[in-house]
Amino acid sequence: MNSFEQLQHLGSEAPHVFENVATLLIKVEYPASLRTRLSRGDSGIDAWIADPETARQHIFQVKFYSGALDSKRRSEIENSFQTAQTSSNVDMSRWTLCLPGRLSASDAKWFHDWRNGHSGVVIELWDGDKMMELLASSKASTARRELSRRGITGIPDGGATLLPLVFVNIEDAAKRGFDSALILQINNVGDKTAKVLKVKVKFTP
Repeated sequence: MNSFEQLQHLGSEAPHVFENVATLLIKVEYPASLRTRLSRGDSGIDAWIADPETARQHIFQVKFYSGALDSKRRSEIENSFQTAQTSSNVDMSRWTLCLPGRLSASDAKWFHDWRNGHSGVVIELWDGDKMMELLASSKASTARRELSRRGITGIPDGGATLLPLVFVNIEDAAKRGFDSALILQINNVGDKTAKVLKVKVKFTP
């Protein structure tokens, strides 16, 4: 089982945790997009991203389905899509289904056939492989920590992620006889300690 499928051991809490982590990974994939987190199950939407130019929306539906997609689960997927598509509050251009694992051959064929039966909206799948790929990103440290504190294993190691900030302090520098002072702050938001750190600062007056 991958890191997401292991969430089933949390019982009734698993869908909520998976939705939270999936939402964090959506932000990893679309860091510069406008995204608003909606209430769980609101209009068949778990999260969405608005195109800044057209205002049309990319809708994400998160389903914690472990194992095969039986007729009940397939119906729920279809209903979630239909609800989002017919909502008066949504102008949908793309719809993405997020699942914790891989689809079986029969489930993949069903999804392919169902997707091809709809036009005007791009339908795609983020399965367990795609989710694990995003989880390995250097920008997914928050999602990794959320899984780790739940006792999940097999989480990719993202390493150290350093965010440098440079401040120019003129007032305090003047008191010491300088024109200005540069204050360098480096924050590590990754998963590992940075053992060797080299900083090179270029200043052009």
